[in-house]
Amino acid sequence: MRRLVQILATCVALLWAAALTSVLSAAERNSTAAGGYLIHHSVFNSGFLKPEIAAAHGLIRGANRALVNVAVTRVRGDGEGGGEGGGGRYGLPVAVAGEARNLMQQVTRLDFIEIREAGATYYLAPFKFADREILHFHLQVRLPEESRARSVRFTRTLYRD
Repeated sequence: MRRLVQILATCVALLWAAALTSVLSAAERNSTAAGGYLIHHSVFNSGFLKPEIAAAHGLIRGANRALVNVAVTRVRGDGEGGGEGGGGRYGLPVAVAGEARNLMQQVTRLDFIEIREAGATYYLAPFKFADREILHFHLQVRLPEESRARSVRFTRTLYRD
């Protein structure tokens, strides 16, 4: 009986470890470490924006429109980025450029606009896409106090709203 309890305890511990690894891996896929900074990136359908917010920033909402969001934070002592411990800023001013490439190697240049609000700076780039389209993103982010841009690459599959 004691052996069975040990085996069950080990199985539970392994399941928790696997779950934690999965959660950490998901978080790491949306950010890239670069020196003392974290480059956070995400892609989302434009329908998630409220109409008044989209209008305020000159963004067009639509079923075939999405946005790339980029924000950069300093890494705190605990290895996480942002917040008051990250230099008092939730997003730092940087220079961002990029492109999205589909499977046919067609390139869409991403034109980022800077958004500053409530002590945060982040960047949005609107673009059009086809339903179930797989896009390979390549971003160039020039961090504060660096002359050379850092390269960030990731792939996303997009679906129409």
